[in-house]
Amino acid sequence: MATDEAHGQLTRVTGIVIPWDPVALRLGTLVLTWHGIFSYLGIVLGIWFAAWLAMLVSVVGIWLTSRTRAARVPSPRTGRDGA
Repeated sequence: MATDEAHGQLTRVTGIVIPWDPVALRLGTLVLTWHGIFSYLGIVLGIWFAAWLAMLVSVVGIWLTSRTRAARVPSPRTGRDGA
C-alpha cells in the first residue's frame, strides 16, 4: 500500500512500471530481450568460469603430483621410485 500525497488516502500499487522497452533488438521474427541477453551472458560466463576453475585445479593437481613424485626415495634394489 502507498499513500496518495494529494488526498492522504491509501492506494493499491498494481505493478512496477519500467520506463524502457524490454526488447533490445528485432531482426525479422527474432526478438532479443534484455532478460534473454543477460541470461545468455550469465550462462556463457558461468561455463567459462567453470572451465577456467577446472583447468586451474588440474594444473595445481599436476604441480602437486610432480612435487610428491620428486620427494619419493628411490628403491635401493631397482634405483627407481615406486611409481
